[in-house]
Amino acid sequence: MIDRDSFVLDGGPVGVLLIHGFTGDPWEVRGLGDALHAKGYTVYAPLLPGHGAKPEALEGVTWPQWLAAALHAYDYLAGRCERVYIGGFSMGGALAILVTQERQPTALVLMSTPMGMGSWLLSLLPLAKTIFPWWYPMMAADLNDPQLRQRLGIVLPGIDLEDPVARKGMVREMRMPTAAMDELFKVLKRARDHTPYVMVPTLVMQGLQDRVVPPRDANVLYGLLGSPDKRLLTFERSGHILVNDVEREAVWDAFANFLGEKEGERNAETQRRRE
Repeated sequence: MIDRDSFVLDGGPVGVLLIHGFTGDPWEVRGLGDALHAKGYTVYAPLLPGHGAKPEALEGVTWPQWLAAALHAYDYLAGRCERVYIGGFSMGGALAILVTQERQPTALVLMSTPMGMGSWLLSLLPLAKTIFPWWYPMMAADLNDPQLRQRLGIVLPGIDLEDPVARKGMVREMRMPTAAMDELFKVLKRARDHTPYVMVPTLVMQGLQDRVVPPRDANVLYGLLGSPDKRLLTFERSGHILVNDVEREAVWDAFANFLGEKEGERNAETQRRRE
């Protein structure tokens, strides 16, 4: 049984907050967390409210609750670490942007972070959630899509996608509250509105084979960031689940190298002041 709850990896005096994506859980970022911990960082990946359980758990959960959980995790790290970095995957990147507006992390890493959804969907959701309480995402899904199969392998380890009975049952059972989708779109919009006010060093990473978040969103995000210290890094062969895809080790290295670079700059500045 995979433990999908929050995890803390105790390390050195520099902390890293990792925020998972919508309908995901900390397991999404566990490999990245282990890689950072091996380099001496203290890592905390909280389980967001309503996640890591049955779809019914998302009913009634609002985006401010997700943000509150991320802030609580940040404060935990800030209470025991000298500095805190934040890494956010998918919706977790949107939450990372909002945490940055409330706190002052040393730097930010945004991975596969959406900048919004179709405006027509946004306009329909307030009405749709009162008429259709559940959304069945697998009904129109292409179960032969490699990216989708990869995602399902993480969410449903052991499922046999070649078994017609298993596939039919999964399509019927996999659902989420329409109201939760509305909360997702709200947090994405709020994050986009706040992106120009992000002034900390920021690394944006995006897979060019992403079929969930259009790669152009990374360019939009990069352009909106207010920080003068920002960079965009793309991965040719990776899809949406950037942290666990075929180039995952390169992603982990890029994350760690960015943090190491920022730590080096701080240490150099401290040394200059002493001199």
